[in-house]
Amino acid sequence: MTRARAPWLLTLGLVALTLPMAAWANDTQRLIVDAGLNLGLWQAQVETFGTPATDASQVGYANDAYAAVDLVRQRLRPPFADLDLASVLEAIARYPERTADLPARQRAVEVAQIHDRYRARLAVAYLSTTGVFMASTCDAAFLDVGYHLGRAQMAAFAGDDALLANARSMLLQAIRTGLDAARDLRCGFNLEDVWGGLGVAAPRAVRWRPRSRLPPTAPCSPRRPGGRSR
Repeated sequence: MTRARAPWLLTLGLVALTLPMAAWANDTQRLIVDAGLNLGLWQAQVETFGTPATDASQVGYANDAYAAVDLVRQRLRPPFADLDLASVLEAIARYPERTADLPARQRAVEVAQIHDRYRARLAVAYLSTTGVFMASTCDAAFLDVGYHLGRAQMAAFAGDDALLANARSMLLQAIRTGLDAARDLRCGFNLEDVWGGLGVAAPRAVRWRPRSRLPPTAPCSPRRPGGRSR
């Protein structure tokens, strides 16, 4: 992984280019976590309950994830103005059509691939001497934290101990990755304020005292499957 430690080199991640540098726990980071939460809840719901794309709760997760990604897309500034988030939005929008004849397991894989696509778009940084480059960034780690937290919430809701254990393990790995990125790239990885703003429960392995309260864009909690969207 490319590292930039010299203080005179400009190293920035996506979040730093969308809002003022002083706003570490900012609204764009919250949107990234929010998208991850909804993608994780959506993926785990399909995996555990086999819900169809027409299920009202699943449509809610998809719509909320779409809205959060789209708001991040609208905030992009150079050198990340050309970052391809449109393909992520298209993947969400085309999910019902693309998965109409697929079994539940494969539909869950399709949702996971949407997360992977979004993560790949966020895993870029900028160095003044080399330009944009691929890296394990705070932004990508924020997405993973939200995603695996969402999976853990749905697993607990469904009583799926195996899925819950996996989600917790991946969540802690995402936190470690984010802390490493913050050290290597000097990007912002402030879990305290972002999670506090979302109003979600913290994993037991992480303790913090929320300092700010940003209203979430959508409810980030498991919803019971059932019903069709209108």
